[in-house]
Amino acid sequence: MRRDVRALVFDLDDTLIRSYEDLIVPLEREAARRMLAAQRAARGEADGQPEPPHLPSQHRLEELLLAFRRRNPSGLPELLAQQLPSLGRRAWQARDAVFQRPSVSRLTRMPGTRRLLEELRLNYRLFLLTHGEREFQVRKLEKCRLAGFFDAVRIVDSGCGKRQALMDLTRALRLDASEVAVIGNRLDLEIGIGRELGHPTVWMQYGEGCEMTAEATGVCPDHVVDELSQLGPLLGF
Repeated sequence: MRRDVRALVFDLDDTLIRSYEDLIVPLEREAARRMLAAQRAARGEADGQPEPPHLPSQHRLEELLLAFRRRNPSGLPELLAQQLPSLGRRAWQARDAVFQRPSVSRLTRMPGTRRLLEELRLNYRLFLLTHGEREFQVRKLEKCRLAGFFDAVRIVDSGCGKRQALMDLTRALRLDASEVAVIGNRLDLEIGIGRELGHPTVWMQYGEGCEMTAEATGVCPDHVVDELSQLGPLLGF
């Protein structure tokens, strides 16, 4: 890592908190169950056939949903529709319903998160830049008690909004992009944006998006870690 870095911008999900394991996996498993039930019900109403053909088992649908989450989260609907064209509108509506205000009661921090942030605050300005539905992201922060570690927290509606937010932050700090490092789990979002804008980047290769590749995304991060404890040596402590 460059020695002139003065500020660190963290992503939240699967960077500081275990969103994939604690939220996504159980939610997608429930989504698979509901999608198949809805599809069978819709087909039965349509033509009296109780068991529609060409549907996967629940286990297979869970595998596909989670695999696409790891390989190409943004492309999941299109990829799954190509793989399973038999899934109809009601199946997708059933999946959407699972993700309406899900509980965060089981959400946990990454191991060592609080200690790491406490140490980093001694030498760097810390910022959090996350995207998603605001109320949901706030509940995650409150559950894991992380907001107090940061100089500022910014929540944007979409991954694309991270670009402008990162540019605004760098400008407000009156720092060069090379002095603001970006740390996150998505090559196709904050890491790609950071690289394009000239920021040092650290890819947290964990959870959602962990099986993305530089070849597929066209993004080559400056550093790769798979747990937060590896960030300390990169920053020289």
